[in-house]
Amino acid sequence: MGQKLTRPALAILIAIAATALTLVCFSPHYVLWRGLRVPEAWWYPEVNRAVGVLEQVEHPFATVQNQSNRGLQWRLLIPLIGYVLRLPPGAVLAIPMFGSVIVLAYIAHRVLRDGGGVMAALAATIAIAACPWFFVSTGWLGYGDSLAVLGLLLVAFASSRAVVIGACALAPFVDERFVFGLPLAVVVRIVYLDRFSAPSGDARRRDLVAILVPTLIIIAIRAVTVLMHRDPNSVGYLHERGMELGVPEMTVAKCARAAWSALRSGWGLVAIACWLGLRRNRMGGWMLVATTALTTIAAMFTSADLSRNLLVLVPAAALGAVLMQRDRWPKRATQLVTALALLNLFLPARIVVTKFENAVTGLKGELDWFENPPKEVDVRYWLDRARAESSRNELAAARHSLDNVVALEPENPDALLIAGRASLALGDRDSARQRLHHALTIAPDSWPGRAECSTLLSQLDEPATRPSTRP
Repeated sequence: MGQKLTRPALAILIAIAATALTLVCFSPHYVLWRGLRVPEAWWYPEVNRAVGVLEQVEHPFATVQNQSNRGLQWRLLIPLIGYVLRLPPGAVLAIPMFGSVIVLAYIAHRVLRDGGGVMAALAATIAIAACPWFFVSTGWLGYGDSLAVLGLLLVAFASSRAVVIGACALAPFVDERFVFGLPLAVVVRIVYLDRFSAPSGDARRRDLVAILVPTLIIIAIRAVTVLMHRDPNSVGYLHERGMELGVPEMTVAKCARAAWSALRSGWGLVAIACWLGLRRNRMGGWMLVATTALTTIAAMFTSADLSRNLLVLVPAAALGAVLMQRDRWPKRATQLVTALALLNLFLPARIVVTKFENAVTGLKGELDWFENPPKEVDVRYWLDRARAESSRNELAAARHSLDNVVALEPENPDALLIAGRASLALGDRDSARQRLHHALTIAPDSWPGRAECSTLLSQLDEPATRPSTRP
C-alpha cells in the first residue's frame, strides 16, 4: 500500500488543483505577454510593470524614471532576487506566480491543521484564489501581490516569531500595501491564537514587538528619505495620488464595486470570521469587525488600483475558513465553504482601477484572443504596417514595425528575412547579418526564401550556406 501523504504535501497538491481550476475560470491574457518586447504594447497592465521590474533587475538601486512605474522604487525584493541569483527574465517574472501557489498551499495547510478535510481545504483555497490578488499575480507580469498576501498570512497565523519578523522585514519591499494591512493581520493573529486570555498577555506583547520593530524601522527609513528630499518618486507618487482622489471617476459607486470585486463571495468568509470571533471573545470579535471596516475604507485611498488594495483582507477571509473547522461550526461547514467557492468561480469578476475596469474572463475567452489578438501583439498588423511604410519609403518606421514582428515571432524566417532587408536598406549591416543568419539557421531546407537570404548574405561578404539537416 502507498504511504499516506503528509499534510504539507497534501496542501501543495490542493494548491495546484485550486490554481488550475481558477485559471480555467479566470484566465490571464497570455497573448498580451508577447508584447513585453513591443513598446506599443507597454500600456497594457499585463506587461507595463514587467518592463520596470526587468530594468530594476539590471540596476536595482537606480532611480526609476518611468512615471507609471515609480511605485517600484522601494519594491526591491523581487529585483534583488533576480539580480543576485542571475535569473533569466522569465524566472524573475514567474516569482509572483510561484508565490500564488505558496499562498494557497499555506491556506490549505492551515485548514487541514485545524481539522478540515481535503474538500474543505480545496474549497477555501478556491474561494480565496478567485480574487484580484491572484488574477494580478498570475496575469499582470511583475506584480508581487501574492508575496504581500503571503507576508500578511504569516503575520496572522505563523506560530514562529522568527517567521513573523522575517515577513515584516521583507514584505514591505514587495508592496507597501503590506504595511497598511498589518493592523488587520495583527488582530487576526490575536483572535486566531486567542491572545486575549490573561495568560496570553506576555505572548501578545512579544508578538507586537516582533511585528512593530522591523516595521517601524522601515517606516522611519522611508520617512527620513522623503524629508531629506532623497526620494523623489515617493513624493511624486503622493502628489499624483492626491490628484487621483479628485478625479470624476473616483465615486462612491466605483469604490463599492471595487470592494465587492476584491472578494465577491469571499466576503462570506470575512463575515463568518467576525461572527465566530465574537462567539470566541467579544472584545476580539469587535476588534476584528472594526479593523476590517476601517482597513476596507482606508485601502481605497492607498492607490488607484482599488480592487488590488483590498488584498489586505485575505487574512480575515482565511480566518473565517479556519475557524469554521476549528469550532466545528456548523456541521455542514464544508458544504458552506464549497458553496462560496463555487459562487466565486461563476460570479463575474473584474479588476477595478480608478480610471478603468478590466473584466476577467475564462480560458475560452483567452483562446478567442489568440485568434484575434489586439493589434499591438498581432503580427499581421505589423507586417501590413511595414509594407505600407515601405511603399512610402519610410524605411526607419518600416524597420521598427519589422522589429516588432521579430519580437512577436522570433522564430519566423520570413519575418527575419524582411527585417534583414530593411536593415540592409538602412545601412545597418550588422543587424542585417544577424537576422539573415538566424533565418537560415532556423528555416527548413525547403524554405522558399533561402536563395534570397543567401544572396543577401553574399553581398555582405558572409558565408551564406548552412549544413543540411537531412541525413
